[in-house]
Amino acid sequence: MTEATNLALFSEALKARLAEDEVHALEHLNKAFENMHPKVRRLDVCIHMDQDAEGAISLMLHPEGPDVFVLDKAIAEHRNTFDAFVPTGLEPDMPFERTEATVAQVIEICGAWVSDLWQKLPTTARQLPATVVFREAALADPIPRWLMSPGQHDDLAS
Repeated sequence: MTEATNLALFSEALKARLAEDEVHALEHLNKAFENMHPKVRRLDVCIHMDQDAEGAISLMLHPEGPDVFVLDKAIAEHRNTFDAFVPTGLEPDMPFERTEATVAQVIEICGAWVSDLWQKLPTTARQLPATVVFREAALADPIPRWLMSPGQHDDLAS
């Protein structure tokens, strides 16, 4: 199989896996917002890929503001929005090579998925400035995808 075919297989597997967990992830997001500390200024929804390229992908909430430990603790049970193994679709099942193209594809697919989830949250939750970012940006340096622009609400800018 070519690299493009492998990337297409992985992309389809990732989309299918995210679709399977949509309801569960939305429940985590809603509960995280119910427990969000009032001092949170911004929320990063971070995409994490395992270093071994075995297919593990996580989406974790990272609140920004004073005393991050307290902010994290308030949503600790719901910080992991999505945490799953994504089969590569390769026969035999083998690790998917972590390349810049793979990382870019994961960022695009997960970013679009989180953006769609974000629109299903209550309006009050969506007012918090938030981005989807790839934490280990060594292979790709994407511009964060804003879920809510900080300029939309002047009173939220800090």
